[in-house]
Amino acid sequence: MIVHWEAKREQPLRLHIADRKELRMAVDFVEGGVADVADGVFVYVGPEGDSNNGIVLTGEGTISIDSFVKNYAGLTQALERVSDRPVRLAINTHDDADHFSMNHFFRRQGAMIIASEVCRSRIETKMGLASWVEDLRKRNPAVAHELTAPGELVPHVGLEDRATLRIAGERIELLHMGHGHCPGDLVVNFPERGVLFAGDVLFAGVHGRLKTADVDSLIAMLERLAGIPCKTVVPGHGLPMKGVGREAIETYKDYLVVLRGRITELISNGVTEDRVAAELEGWKYAEWGREQLFPVCARHVYKDVAWRMRFSLYNESQIMTRAGP
Repeated sequence: MIVHWEAKREQPLRLHIADRKELRMAVDFVEGGVADVADGVFVYVGPEGDSNNGIVLTGEGTISIDSFVKNYAGLTQALERVSDRPVRLAINTHDDADHFSMNHFFRRQGAMIIASEVCRSRIETKMGLASWVEDLRKRNPAVAHELTAPGELVPHVGLEDRATLRIAGERIELLHMGHGHCPGDLVVNFPERGVLFAGDVLFAGVHGRLKTADVDSLIAMLERLAGIPCKTVVPGHGLPMKGVGREAIETYKDYLVVLRGRITELISNGVTEDRVAAELEGWKYAEWGREQLFPVCARHVYKDVAWRMRFSLYNESQIMTRAGP
């Protein structure tokens, strides 16, 4: 799919970056903040490892990549700080609440919202559930009253595979990667700027939840990502990796390979899910941030590995049965 986005302007475009010199690359992990990662590319880094939100300035307006209503104030201030133009395009990398829950604000600005079709469908299902809508309202009571029409959070467009956008002559690639971290993972590549937004396909220096992850598929997905030329990669969580994109991808792949291998050994030795995190104390990536999430992460990987081991044994038994004595 190739989409040409040509806006009709009544006045010349002005990109306001008055405070750009004050923007920090070394964003404080606890407080979060705005990182300037490339020409016209900024990242609002959520406090304490919350989700990263991309802000990309183009000749036809602003692009937002992911959003979390919990950090509404921080993200809106960041947008106002680097541009005086409204968001024209909002992209969701997947359907976790911390990556799509400000869609309604962008829609009201006139933005088109794009996700993979799997992600779009899952958001549509969630916004039809009162429990999900109420949970989003609780994420930020200060703006809960704004969530009056849950359907506003559902993306306009769902991509089955990939799309190439042409915005003010610039090529932007949207790639539906499949099911890795989440069903419907999407990454966004700005090849002319050397920046790749990976969503939660990538964590950098922090542990994360892997509740719906297919670990084998996620590892394969990271191998594909490593083949995309980029100088900088923006993870779903963790600091932007400026100038070390490939290294960041390879590091997280190693994280998953090592974790999967260790947990496979533990399961084979009879270690239960309740004990898995304790047995992994001091492992290779134990010092990563958001350490409080590691027990949850370990349980998620344990479930995925255990299921695969049971499925493999079942297949072997079926083959033996069909083969006969």
